[in-house]
Amino acid sequence: MFIRTKHDAKLNRTRIQIVESVRTGSKVRQKILRHVGVAHNDSEIEDIKRLAGRLMEQLRIDRSPQMELFTPTEYADLQALVRRAPRPDKLGVDLAECREEARVSLGLRDVMGTMYDQLGWGALLGAARKSANRIVKELVMARIAQPESKRATVEALENQAGITLNLDVVYRSMDYINTPVIDGICKTSHAAAEKLLGGPVTVLFYDCTTLAFDTEREDPAEDADGVEQDHLLAKGFSKDGKHHRAQVMLALIVTSDGLPVGYELFPGNTWEGHTLEAALKALEGRFDVARVTFVADAAMLSKDNQQMLQNKGLPYILGYRMKSAPAAVKANILSPEGRQPWAGHGSEEATEKGWYKVIDQEGARVIVTWSPTRARNDAHKRDKAIEKLHKKLKRSRKPGSFSSRGYGRFLAFPDSGDVTLDAPEKTGQTKA
Repeated sequence: MFIRTKHDAKLNRTRIQIVESVRTGSKVRQKILRHVGVAHNDSEIEDIKRLAGRLMEQLRIDRSPQMELFTPTEYADLQALVRRAPRPDKLGVDLAECREEARVSLGLRDVMGTMYDQLGWGALLGAARKSANRIVKELVMARIAQPESKRATVEALENQAGITLNLDVVYRSMDYINTPVIDGICKTSHAAAEKLLGGPVTVLFYDCTTLAFDTEREDPAEDADGVEQDHLLAKGFSKDGKHHRAQVMLALIVTSDGLPVGYELFPGNTWEGHTLEAALKALEGRFDVARVTFVADAAMLSKDNQQMLQNKGLPYILGYRMKSAPAAVKANILSPEGRQPWAGHGSEEATEKGWYKVIDQEGARVIVTWSPTRARNDAHKRDKAIEKLHKKLKRSRKPGSFSSRGYGRFLAFPDSGDVTLDAPEKTGQTKA
């Protein structure tokens, strides 16, 4: 990815673009990622190139799963500063004769390592286990920079940072991270979060995801003596499509600023809605939960969970399933009465820019929102899905050719006969 300038002599102007080289077979072509602007003099060229540098860094960061130390603007400004720095006329060496001996990455360890030590984790496993503490710290630093398996992390540390670790010793060091150590980490994280926020945590966001492992073997439900035991690795519904892999269910709890304050692990075949009560019990030992509002998505919306939160007297905000709402609530949602505009009051024009509505239901409040931007985006995705379905229906109408999930909501699967596109009202409306 680089910045390209193209000068048009006839119109006396220069176009600045962000492009990348794409290989197709044996040929390489340049693909335009972004037209940044048109300049008519040298000053405008420099200004637009600076803007292009920031946009290019943002594109690069959006593509990368790694956490970044600087913002796109800071990266672009640093690169511009380096390009403008004076260079010596003679380096005193012949670059053609230079060979790379090793590569060392600096900076991340200095910053994040200092924070790691300030949190008191330098002696996480006890003062006597100095080697194990050092290994765990290196693994954490590598995990922040480039999340990989332990084996791949050991190789990356040696190749990129010049740090050699024994893989067997790494595995033994990880065994020291037991429940008391994990509890200590959570308490320290909680204290650090409160210190950064300048007060007690009042809102917690709760969500679950699945983490698959590179194995199909599940933990046995019983040991060799036939005694029932905890089995964490299990196959279940996988959010990333790896249903054939053994997995665990991870419940993560963060503050409104995105600071993680705790997590819980559950067997991979656990339903998300069954994790909330166990996670709350674990939190009660670290938080004054009576002062905390819990926010979770619709997966947690079950009568048992709502009753449990109400019995504890805890305020909560849960996602609402409009499809399973009572008929009276659905009618109230679709009715224009009671809608309030996001901007202004009582203005019909303001209402078209987005609205919200509050509905009372069995002592709780259902807050419905509508955004024209979201509606257009949903309609576009829906139209694209239907277009693909029309093409698939031309090839085959046999039920076995279609999944009942995903696109299936637009189809009718009769007990006998061919698959057909469902009623028009399901596919032609822009839903709130």
